[in-house]
Amino acid sequence: MSNCPTVSVVMAVYNSAEYLPEAIDSILNQSFQDFELLAVDDGSTDGSADILARYEKQDSRVRVLRQENSGIAASRNNALRHARGNYVAVMDSDDVSLPDRLAKQVALLENNPEIGFCGVSCSFFGDLGEFVGACPPTDPRKLKCRMLFLMTISNTSIMMRRELIAKHSLYYDAGFPVGEDYDLITRLLPHCEPANIPEVLMKIRTHADSITRRYSDEECYRYLSTIHGRFLRIMGIEPSDKELAIHLSMCTHAFPPKSLEDLDDLERWLFRLIDANEKAAIFDREELSALLAERWISMCAMTDVFLLAKWRKFRSSELYAMGRRTSGRSVPSLALLFTRSYVSATLEKSASGRSFKRLVRKGPKALMFRIPILRRSPAN
Repeated sequence: MSNCPTVSVVMAVYNSAEYLPEAIDSILNQSFQDFELLAVDDGSTDGSADILARYEKQDSRVRVLRQENSGIAASRNNALRHARGNYVAVMDSDDVSLPDRLAKQVALLENNPEIGFCGVSCSFFGDLGEFVGACPPTDPRKLKCRMLFLMTISNTSIMMRRELIAKHSLYYDAGFPVGEDYDLITRLLPHCEPANIPEVLMKIRTHADSITRRYSDEECYRYLSTIHGRFLRIMGIEPSDKELAIHLSMCTHAFPPKSLEDLDDLERWLFRLIDANEKAAIFDREELSALLAERWISMCAMTDVFLLAKWRKFRSSELYAMGRRTSGRSVPSLALLFTRSYVSATLEKSASGRSFKRLVRKGPKALMFRIPILRRSPAN
């Protein structure tokens, strides 16, 4: 390994002795070997410190940093400040990186200088069984636009350019016990393009000690609201409480419009996003228009009014015409999308709630596409 490795792998560790050796071994056994592993012991009390000390003694690539218990964001920031690599790869202390993960992420970033960070597709294992997560978009423009509403890259699989972190002082906010990854990514987006590798190169463990399961619905919603409020201000929008609630309803689908008046408010908000992006130039214009047209379709279909009334509202909006122009969809295709959204909304109404924790319990696909706050290592 050179004095300045190509990759710095950062791992926050707190009371994860049961899973820690497998996580560390998965990094040490990578096909790409020019890396350092910065493991931060966040005041563990379960034997994790002894495991880290053993690995540090056995392998010069492992560097252990120790601190009083301060949380996952502070732990990662500690590692970031000590990182020497050109790229920083995030690794949770209970997950498994497949052998080619680092090699393929480094190759992508080396060959695409406009890409500032990238993730990989993931499989899931543990108390929810084994799943292959649905793959987020791979087109950087689509991927970036969807992050206006959702974290569409698996948090624990991210590799970032360290120069971006240093240049723009983009560190994790220790005020977020959950969702700190999404908050950081939203602050990265104005400065670069994202990417995702469709190949499964990470295995994410699900278990009862996941941080997300330890927080109430109200707490998760509050953190999500704060993150989105910050992101909207980056776009140049100071949202009212009502506008932020409308925006969050499109992120979670938890609070669909209840009337045609609500749809009027939603329509105004979508056009405000379009206008703000014209000035901020964060998202590709065509991709954003297509995405917002899709959101308009799904939210119209979910509205709790007569089917014919919401169909007319959907068709009368300029967003409908915009969807046809930007997505290339035909009228029958848009009608089919509306119908599918309507059927899905009708079926969901018969289910018992759509809270954050219920989404977590539904499994990986719900996690990947319905909320941006993913499962975490044991709570700090």
